[in-house]
Amino acid sequence: MFCSACSETTLEELCFLGDIPLCDDFRKSKEDSAALRKHPITPMICARCNHIELKLKPDCSAVYDNYLYRPKHSSDLNAHFKSYAESA
Repeated sequence: MFCSACSETTLEELCFLGDIPLCDDFRKSKEDSAALRKHPITPMICARCNHIELKLKPDCSAVYDNYLYRPKHSSDLNAHFKSYAESA
């Protein structure tokens, strides 16, 4: 494993936060929610630049295929980013 920010190969495990389902994957029932696949959450810190990232990253399609916050579905988010960009 290497740091995705600086390519350092020395990363230290900070802790294990447990097996957790992906966020923003809302289900209609408790049973459906309980059945969601869980992922081990273990943050690692880079010895060189202190960047923190997950030891095991979920597949991008698992994270983004049903991603809730898309501009076409979130007009408030669009307005927020436009306002933020104009204030910089």
